[in-house]
Amino acid sequence: MNAAVALPRALFAAVATTPVYRWLIDRHPPRALAVTPPDPWPGDGAEADQIFQGRFRFAGEEVRAPNQPPWHPRDVGPAFLERLEGFAWLRHFAAAGGETARRHARGLVGSWIAHHPQATGIAFDPPVVARRLMAFIGHYHFLTEDAEEGFILALLRSINAQARFLRWTAAAAEPGAGRIAVGSGLVIAGVALPDGAALLRSGLALLEREIGAQILIDGTHISRNPAQHLAVLRDLVVAREALVAAAQDVPEALRNGIDRLAPAIRFFRHGDGGLALFHGGKEMSGTGV
Repeated sequence: MNAAVALPRALFAAVATTPVYRWLIDRHPPRALAVTPPDPWPGDGAEADQIFQGRFRFAGEEVRAPNQPPWHPRDVGPAFLERLEGFAWLRHFAAAGGETARRHARGLVGSWIAHHPQATGIAFDPPVVARRLMAFIGHYHFLTEDAEEGFILALLRSINAQARFLRWTAAAAEPGAGRIAVGSGLVIAGVALPDGAALLRSGLALLEREIGAQILIDGTHISRNPAQHLAVLRDLVVAREALVAAAQDVPEALRNGIDRLAPAIRFFRHGDGGLALFHGGKEMSGTGV
């Protein structure tokens, strides 16, 4: 971890276990979302079927947790936990569709909320929080259709609390692609929450700064890592689509960042559609989860 951010994160982790913190983030939870931008990326119903069977496969590792919460797996690496806790895999359930998929996805989300009363661990690294906000908000209609009021209120309360947390901890995100995820998470939360103007301003300012710092003149991500390049492009598209859904202007920096990144994806792809693996790139599913 970067020494410049280690101390603030350690201090925040201590504060995040206190009753005062819980009071701060639980104030004024919304009764509805102002805007519900849909997830712009496709899922894979076959992947949802694997999770339905209790098989969670991320970052080259697999955990089997049939009929039980998967939130505290043993002997897995941080990349697995980041994918698990980021909830991008909700798009697989949305792709599967139907009431069975909806109930199972809702059960996993409700279980996560119940098992994470404190903002600690990898689940609350700022980029992981950002991607979870993108997933919860992007699949809000899918999750809440015909849901009980108790679940809907718990989901809204969680979205609100995580958005506040993300704004307070954005500066503690490690340098790199994760900061663009944080900016995009703040943007989607900013347009979705009724009082999200400050979140939106923070997210747009962070994106403008990080796009300038991370996207090179040749249209590649500064890491030269194809997987990170794709992740940054996906996160920026989420931010753009959130602004479009809210009928707000898309800043020039965001438009240009997407336009510069997109063509380079063709260069990174093999003939079978998979991404090249170099500069630390890791194999991903066809949906990037």
